[in-house]
Amino acid sequence: MGAKADPRETMQDLTKFSQGTERLDPPPYLTGAGHLWTSPPGVCRPTALMENTMEFYILDDDHNPIPTGYQEYVDYLKSKDGIPIVCKTQILNVEISTVFLGINHSMLHEAPVLFETVIFGGDHDQYQQRYHTWAEAEAGHKEACTMVMREAFFKQMLGLIMEETEKEE
Repeated sequence: MGAKADPRETMQDLTKFSQGTERLDPPPYLTGAGHLWTSPPGVCRPTALMENTMEFYILDDDHNPIPTGYQEYVDYLKSKDGIPIVCKTQILNVEISTVFLGINHSMLHEAPVLFETVIFGGDHDQYQQRYHTWAEAEAGHKEACTMVMREAFFKQMLGLIMEETEKEE
């Protein structure tokens, strides 16, 4: 095994490498036996790997996914100033975010999985659910919000009950 790379250097190199802005050859710590990227020098870049192995989608004006290529996907994200947000909700200190991923996350050969809800904070922190359609994503977002609101309600009620119990003592 070779020397371990400094993580900061690794991230800088990977960023330059994936953007194709500095070099086409993979950094030395990403090549050799046991590594995925064993293509000849100058050939393998993550974008090339992504273009050939991933399914990309954009949304039409009615929120229907349309299959597309890598560059069209990148251009779409730039035109939208990032990943399109289906819904974003803040409940106390918890954020619920539902977005269009644009990359098929289906592990099976089923309908593309293109949307995702994640909860940040609270008892359900890092809860994640993925969906096939915009409508499913909206419904899933509402379910996630309901989970968080129930949590907040029960904690508030428990707090009030505890206060009353302490007053009685």
